[in-house]
Amino acid sequence: MPVSLRARFPAHVQLPIRRSLDQLFVHSSSFLYTVLGDDGRVPPYRQTGSRLRGLDSAGFGLIEIAIVLLLAGIVLGFGLPAINRYTDDLALEGTTHQIARVLALTRDRAKATGKARTMFFESGVFGTDYRVEYAGLTQTGWTLPRHISYDPSGTLTSVTLTPDGRCSASGLIILKTTKDARDTVSVLSSGLFITR
Repeated sequence: MPVSLRARFPAHVQLPIRRSLDQLFVHSSSFLYTVLGDDGRVPPYRQTGSRLRGLDSAGFGLIEIAIVLLLAGIVLGFGLPAINRYTDDLALEGTTHQIARVLALTRDRAKATGKARTMFFESGVFGTDYRVEYAGLTQTGWTLPRHISYDPSGTLTSVTLTPDGRCSASGLIILKTTKDARDTVSVLSSGLFITR
């Protein structure tokens, strides 16, 4: 037993301490043997940084990447048509409300100026899909979003808004998407515009 151990501890405590030190040596030497190898040097596959790695943990394999790409393709295959339909529906609803707002604004402008104004709903005329004309001149115009068009059956082609706040005709402005979802703006001769 070392001198320092005999001098510091009585005899009945020295034996358990000695056993503990022997066990610590056995465990640390087996750990060093595992880390360093037979010859005491660090094997090349263990010299990859702070982590101890084996040769079999090099990254993702080709089959794993193929499975992930296949699953991503399936999710996109089912998700993209739904997203496109949703965005088309939002564009249809927004366009319907926009046309109703433009009609109301044109009616208010006709009342404020005391002069009738006409709105036309014709695709591709003068580079617009709906426009406001005053005295035969186009004042302003707008285009419909892509995938949205007028339904030719029953859509008004023009409405004149008079200075008394009324409309020259009653009818529907029917909008549709390429998937045949429809939305309408009802134009009443009283000057009221309803979206449905």
